[in-house]
Amino acid sequence: MLWWRGQLRARRFWQFAYEDGGGGYLPRPRGDAALSFLLTDAIWRRKYQLITQVYGFGESSWEARTVPRAEAFHCFVDPR
Repeated sequence: MLWWRGQLRARRFWQFAYEDGGGGYLPRPRGDAALSFLLTDAIWRRKYQLITQVYGFGESSWEARTVPRAEAFHCFVDPR
């Protein structure tokens, strides 16, 4: 809404692009994402450590189980 109202100025707006089948499964990258790529093992491990060690979520928590190996984003160039 900030971008749409002009309160946030940016030439592009990037948004995560995941779907979970209406809660039927863990989030996965959307097929229509503008940008999608796999994380290296080292970057994924660091991301997982942030979730479990820094933020303190348990290894069996939803947050830890949903740390994706693939990142996906939508890119918007016009707020309308």
